[in-house]
Amino acid sequence: MANNKVSSLMPKVKWSEISTALTKNGRIRLGDWAGKYGVSVPTMRKMVELKYGTTITFRRGRMGGVFTKPGFSAGEGTSDTKVVAVNYVPDSPATVDAATEAIVDNILGVGA
Repeated sequence: MANNKVSSLMPKVKWSEISTALTKNGRIRLGDWAGKYGVSVPTMRKMVELKYGTTITFRRGRMGGVFTKPGFSAGEGTSDTKVVAVNYVPDSPATVDAATEAIVDNILGVGA
């Protein structure tokens, strides 16, 4: 469901404004942009992360926000981005030992 929400909201965001703010200030606050587009901060974070990828970094705290990395270019935020849902399928199934299985069963309240 979250991917559908993010996918539908991505084209509505004016990425050129966000790119300009990042270039000019080197930082933006997610709360400001989330409020502007009427979404939650976690949703805005997902959208920004999908748009800019590894050219930005997130920092928490009072002086936190979204910061540019040295390779950031304002041009990256001006083009349209197509969001594609990707399902991760591991190469081999995960194995769980008996002790871990017992712990999980105990947490879930399942009789082994």
